Amino acid sequence: NQKHLFSLLKQWRFEKSSEEGIPVFMVLQNLALVGIVSSEINRVEDLLNVSGLGTVKVAKYGEDILKVIKGEWKRKI
Repeated sequence: NQKHLFSLLKQWRFEKSSEEGIPVFMVLQNLALVGIVSSEINRVEDLLNVSGLGTVKVAKYGEDILKVIKGEWKRKI
């Protein structure tokens, strides 16, 4: 379900921003989250096709994003 995945990605983004001490939009903007939800993401490399995600963000957050997509991410907060 896309709404559920979007919600999980927002929760993950909030957690990351809290860990890093930065605003949520500096982790990923909403447009990037929408792009992830509406794309077929099976590998970290697939994230490079999403608007708002470049090589730096994919290298930094790609594995975590894939865990969220696959349902393997667990909230810490």
